[in-house]
Amino acid sequence: MLSIALGVLGAVAAGLVTAYVIASARITYYLPPAPGSTEPSTHHDVHEPMLMLAPVGGLGLALSIIAIALGAWGLARRRGARAWTLAVPCAALLIVLIVLVIAGSMTMPVY
Repeated sequence: MLSIALGVLGAVAAGLVTAYVIASARITYYLPPAPGSTEPSTHHDVHEPMLMLAPVGGLGLALSIIAIALGAWGLARRRGARAWTLAVPCAALLIVLIVLVIAGSMTMPVY
């Protein structure tokens, strides 16, 4: 049961962190007005190093889904899951935490 609960927690955390990484990778910057115009032009770009963290968050999500499946399998056997099955959701939560720390410490370019 604990494996399922930690797997669900890891899946939610991985989804939120992946959404945070994708949302914060978008960069909007404004260029000065072109000659003869009064409005600046708006440009959108992505910060590739930040965007490269999204698949790692997806790996945390995959590990969480595996943890949920292992916990459900243990419950279906009515013997419970083995203690090593708790390592899978803990690894997923650790990966999500590492991605969050790296994404939070990245500097974004200023234009």
